Amino acid sequence: MDMPYRSTMRALTGGKRRGTSILVLFALVVTGAILLLSSDAWRAINGLAVANSDSSQWTLAQAEVEFLGFKIALKSAGNGTSEMQAVRQRFDVFFSRMQIVLSGSATSGIRQSPVARERISSVTSFLESTVPLVDGPDAELRAAIPRLLDEAETIRGDLRVISLEGVRSFSERSADYRTRAANALKRLAALTGLLVIALAGGLFGLGYLFRHSRSETLKRATATSRMKSVISTSLDAIIVASSEGTVLEFNGAAESMFGFTRKEAVGLQISELIVPPHLRAAHDAGLERARLGGERRVTGRGRIRLEACDNTGRSFPVELSISEVHHDAGNMFVSYLRDITETVASERELVEARDKAVAGEKAKANLLAVMSHEMRTPLNGLLGTLELLQSSGLSPEQAEYSQIMQRSGMILLHHVNDVLDISRIDAGRIEIAARPFVPERVITDLIEEQSESAHIRSNELYAEITSAPLGPVLGDELRIRQILLNLMGNAIKFTRQGTVTVGLDFDLDQELLTFSVSDTGIGITPENTDRVFQDFVTLDASYNRSAEGTGLGLGIVKRLVEAMDGEIGVDSKPGEGSSFWFRIPAARARHAGRSASLGTVEGTTSAPVTGLNVLVVEDNQINRRVVSEMLRKHGAKVIEAHDGLEGVRAANATPYDLIFMDISMPGLDGVEATRRIRSGNGRNAKTPIVALTAHALPEDLENFREAGMDSTITKPISQAQITAALARVSPAQDETPPVAEEVPLEEEAPPLIDEDTLGDLREALGRDLFQNMHRQFLDETSASITDLRAADLAQTELVAYADQVHKLAGSAAVFGALRMRDALLAHETEAKAGTRATLEEGRAAICAAWTLTRDALDATVS
Repeated sequence: MDMPYRSTMRALTGGKRRGTSILVLFALVVTGAILLLSSDAWRAINGLAVANSDSSQWTLAQAEVEFLGFKIALKSAGNGTSEMQAVRQRFDVFFSRMQIVLSGSATSGIRQSPVARERISSVTSFLESTVPLVDGPDAELRAAIPRLLDEAETIRGDLRVISLEGVRSFSERSADYRTRAANALKRLAALTGLLVIALAGGLFGLGYLFRHSRSETLKRATATSRMKSVISTSLDAIIVASSEGTVLEFNGAAESMFGFTRKEAVGLQISELIVPPHLRAAHDAGLERARLGGERRVTGRGRIRLEACDNTGRSFPVELSISEVHHDAGNMFVSYLRDITETVASERELVEARDKAVAGEKAKANLLAVMSHEMRTPLNGLLGTLELLQSSGLSPEQAEYSQIMQRSGMILLHHVNDVLDISRIDAGRIEIAARPFVPERVITDLIEEQSESAHIRSNELYAEITSAPLGPVLGDELRIRQILLNLMGNAIKFTRQGTVTVGLDFDLDQELLTFSVSDTGIGITPENTDRVFQDFVTLDASYNRSAEGTGLGLGIVKRLVEAMDGEIGVDSKPGEGSSFWFRIPAARARHAGRSASLGTVEGTTSAPVTGLNVLVVEDNQINRRVVSEMLRKHGAKVIEAHDGLEGVRAANATPYDLIFMDISMPGLDGVEATRRIRSGNGRNAKTPIVALTAHALPEDLENFREAGMDSTITKPISQAQITAALARVSPAQDETPPVAEEVPLEEEAPPLIDEDTLGDLREALGRDLFQNMHRQFLDETSASITDLRAADLAQTELVAYADQVHKLAGSAAVFGALRMRDALLAHETEAKAGTRATLEEGRAAICAAWTLTRDALDATVS
């Protein structure tokens, strides 16, 4: 690498030259200053010499002498012409002397003196008044001689004062010149000394620079040698080229990569050496742009990928980085190259593997979609037929068997839903809603739903709500219910003869909602706490594996919590129990929106319209029979179509009040069939169409909506879903869909009595036992209400008070007293939170609800 070494030496030489130039410049500046001060001193000394040789004093003395001569001439003047001529001559001499005094540079100091200025004015006036006489006739001059003698006496004194003032001025001027000369000599001496010091310092600096440059030269030489070693041993090819593209350096790695020796490569054009023929034109154009200062498309752009060729002409991919180096002899380019043939091949394999994986994921998604339909279709027939069978008057033994079959089918459906939920969440296709709901009510409802399951294992369920009543908050109630139900189910399964507590807390400042489910069960070992949220992990080693499951539940829970931007965790000790918690954002709800958007059909409190003409389009015979029978129970007239094409023909032939449309059918599917029914102005272009499907993903719902479907029933189909779908249809239904409007959030008060619950209880107990239990409930509740009314809320122990209220709420729920139950649960929450200020108001609400509930129960039972 001779070129870098020469560049280094030039840099060092340039550094020494710059140092010397600075010293020379400094010396020139100081020398110039010395010359300037020397000139100043010379002027001062010269001025002093001029002041000492000046004839100012002699001029002043001569002026006095000449004045005396003029005065004597005046005194000697007679009547002769010669005497008058002598007077004129003496006056002219005196006048000339005074002009020197009055205008000479040497006497300028006298003229500036206030003392002499008045005297000079007097002398000037005398001269000016005398000149006309001297220049006039002899007679006039002779006549004025007496007056001139008198004035001469006065002028003599003035001349003496002017002479003395001149002596003083000359003395001051001489002193000033001496001072200036001395100061100039001092400055000259100081600057000369500074110059001497600077020169000495310069000599020292030059010596230091010499020693330093010699040391730097050795260091640079060492660095250059080291750089040569690094370049020669580098695994990457390094090629140095001039601005014209001539190779200047070619290291060993380049020799191995391209097959040329350094001796062969140096001096050749790089385009002829390693650039493939099809890229040489672009290479030459880039060099030309670089020479002209144009755009750099490769140089300085970091690592890029290009093609290169070796001495055999074989092209291969390289990773290339080029930097431009500027030096005195011109620019040069340093290139670092690496053969990436294997890397490119590996990347190609990775891309192929990725494409295969993507194709596999797509195939998996398609498989799950098909599996969803294929598994839900027989489940729909199974569960729907069982529901119809249970309402056909079975014997107790047959009813028990049918219930076992239904529970097994629901478990299978739950497992299918778990797998589909995992796939849906992992694919990012889950939508999280933000609708108003009351967290306390979610907990109380779930406790009621799971009370029987807890009782089977001798467990007690409790709610622990630490925050004040929240009211509605924004969140996805269905997902939260799903999470809590899973956690509560696990807690109940792994606990016997213990307690399960569902907790709720709300951080008002951060708007965070925290749920917890704690149990006193078997607990989890520390090594397993990190595994419980993994898929297909079951840790139940107790109770002879009495708790069955797929191991997907907590995996789904974790995914759902994270989809809501929350976090989940578990604290557990083996043998003492576990506490699962999750925390999610939840803002307080201020308004609720109502909109008519496509969604799944759930339960409704409205009564369905009877006597409707309904078209059922379903290719599966079992499903078609189940749906038709459920519709006929509501008095509907049902027409069946076996596939999509037959359904379109039926819809074009006869108007219907409602159409149930299966999605997956051979030939013409439900989506396309719906589009054909909606097209044009056919008989059912505006008839409500309900989708029957196992595909309930958000994108599926959007697809159904775009096709013209109004709502969706997800298989397996239940009687409640059919009832809800029929309840949405009214003969006077407005053809214009309802528009979303913003209304204040007002929760609809629950009915006093749930007639279905009361009817089920009457059917289960029999008429006589039901009436006895009804009377006992009224009596015990009345007594309990009296006790509540008499309690001193300021002194009562609130925990025991809350337990009493909770017991009453449970009894009210059994007899379907919904409004009474809700009032008691809200009062229980306030009591547990310790908010005594609002307890009196809650107690009054309970008493008012009981009065109405008791009257309604009496009327219903009687």
